[in-house]
Amino acid sequence: MRVAVTISLLLVVVVVNGKTVSFTDCGINNVYAVRVTPCPTEPCALKKSSSVLIEADFKAPITTDEIVTVIRGNIRGKKLTLPGGKRDPCKEGSFTPPCPIIAGKNYTYRDKLEVADFYPQVPITVKYSLTDVLGEMVTCAEVKTVIVKN
Repeated sequence: MRVAVTISLLLVVVVVNGKTVSFTDCGINNVYAVRVTPCPTEPCALKKSSSVLIEADFKAPITTDEIVTVIRGNIRGKKLTLPGGKRDPCKEGSFTPPCPIIAGKNYTYRDKLEVADFYPQVPITVKYSLTDVLGEMVTCAEVKTVIVKN
C-alpha cells in the first residue's frame, strides 16, 4: 500500500512541476498539451548549458513500434536541425503507456532537450516531430522559446 501511495505522490509532483505552455500543432492536430520544465514564463527561457524536460500529450494516428525523433529550431527564419532527441524513443521508454504505439490511444511523450552553450541568445521556435521509420507523422508540436545565459 505504501508503494502505491508513494508512486501516486510522485506522479502528482511530476504533473504539478511541468508547466503547460502555448504550442502550435504542426502535424495532424492530435496534440492536446505540451509541458516544459522549467518554464516559469512564456516564451520559455532556455538557459545555456542546461537541460529542459519536454512533454507532449497526443492521440496516436497510426500503429507502430518504431519512432524517429527530429528536433528543429527556427532561428531568425532559418530552420536548423538541433542535436539531441532519442534515436528510438520506444526502446528508451519515452512513452506512457509504453510502445507499441496503437492508433486511437492517448500517449505522453517525454524527452530532455540539451541547451548547448554555443547556441546564440535569440528567440527560437523549437519543433519536435515524431514519425514512424517510413516517415509517416505520429505527432508534431512547436514551442516558442528564447535562449538565455545561464
